[in-house]
Amino acid sequence: MNIITSLGLDLESSWAGIIAGKNGVKPITLIDTEGLQTHIAAQLPDSFEEFSNVFIKKRMADQTTRVTKMCFVCAK
Repeated sequence: MNIITSLGLDLESSWAGIIAGKNGVKPITLIDTEGLQTHIAAQLPDSFEEFSNVFIKKRMADQTTRVTKMCFVCAK
C-alpha cells in the first residue's frame, strides 16, 4: 500500500512534510479558477502523472481518469 498526498507521493515524503509543519495547500493549477470562490487546494504534486506511469501501463493510463490512477498507485 502507498499514500499520496499534496505533500508527497509516498509515505516518507508525506510524513516528512507533516512533521515539518507543511500543509500542502497551494494555488489550484489543474483547472481555471476564474469565477470560482476558491483558488487554493491541496492538490497532488505536479509530478504525479509522471510518477503514476511507473505503476500503470501507457495504454491503460490513456484510458483512465486521474482519480483511477490515484487508486492504482495507492494499491501498488
